[in-house]
Amino acid sequence: MKEYCKQYQKPILLALLFSLICFGFFLTNHTIGIDEETWILENENSLLWLLQGRFGIQFLNFFLTDYGRFAPFLWDFLSVVIWYMAGVVFSFALFSRKDNESKIVPLFFFLAYFSSVPFVEGEIFAFSQFNLQISIGMLACSVSMLLLCGNLERKNRRAYVFAIVLLVFSFSIYQAYICVFVTVVVAYCLTGFMRKEKNLWKKTGLFSSVCVISIILYYAINLLITFIIGSAGYLSENYIGWFEETSIWKALFLALANIVRVSFGITIYDETIYGGIVIGIITISFIIWGLSRLFAEKPWKRRGLLLFYGVSLVCAPFILYVLLGTYKTHGRMLLAIPLAGAVELWLILTYVKKVFWKRLCIVIGSYLLFLNARNMNMLY
Repeated sequence: MKEYCKQYQKPILLALLFSLICFGFFLTNHTIGIDEETWILENENSLLWLLQGRFGIQFLNFFLTDYGRFAPFLWDFLSVVIWYMAGVVFSFALFSRKDNESKIVPLFFFLAYFSSVPFVEGEIFAFSQFNLQISIGMLACSVSMLLLCGNLERKNRRAYVFAIVLLVFSFSIYQAYICVFVTVVVAYCLTGFMRKEKNLWKKTGLFSSVCVISIILYYAINLLITFIIGSAGYLSENYIGWFEETSIWKALFLALANIVRVSFGITIYDETIYGGIVIGIITISFIIWGLSRLFAEKPWKRRGLLLFYGVSLVCAPFILYVLLGTYKTHGRMLLAIPLAGAVELWLILTYVKKVFWKRLCIVIGSYLLFLNARNMNMLY
């Protein structure tokens, strides 16, 4: 990892600078929301996070805060930097594999996009009372994946245990990290497929097993906590949609339609996707790239796998909400959207070979990053 950061020092630092520019107004013009005012004035320990099943935040607050009170600028700055660090770790786990290494330009776009989606980071970072904890959760998730990738050959049991602990910890900060881990596993498989790696299914089985074990452990711990102190109930009441609609099929349809709505930045009944045009253009570009690769791949088995991995990458950020049968997703719930989009950008810029089309992709990608930076600063 240290050598990786040295080798790609320029794109890593440039992308960090871009990320700080995106959050420039946010970091230098702090405002307090109604929820934040409540936390700043708190003078006793609250069980709110435990009631919501987010005991990881409660754990961090014990060490980082007094009664959950946050330090405005410090929390915001650290949340931006730590989130970005998670992107660097993800890039190392995904792209630095044996003799295959990422190129500088695709890596820059991956890191810059990962840390600049206003629909997601813009919304989640606005909650200063827990944005630092959210970023720590993303870093824990990325390190967990890194440990698993680095342990594929050594098969050290301690590494597996540590990876599971980190994953449970990230889930305990925000349940949405289940989607993030599923997304990075799909991204690992797709990038490995493009490099014609062997035994991808075995690796997928390992990653999936770790994920399932971590989910079971998280819910077991949460069930114990709920049994002792109770539950807020709003998660089950507001975000499980199977019995809210007229039929289960309608609930499933709406949950799947939500994938299309967000992925293409579609406005429905005044429900907008802030900065959705960027998300939509990247999705469309990825589909065009995928179709061009689909016809170029041989034999048919590889075409089928490419189609499967490509569709899975687009859908992975929503997997938890499809399982819950809900379409009620806000940007702060879709933490895997930046990762999926960043991987899509990386794939396009890495595997488009013709000079003209590659340069065109770089120009369009640069404009999309500009839009993200503009929208992020205008959001606050």
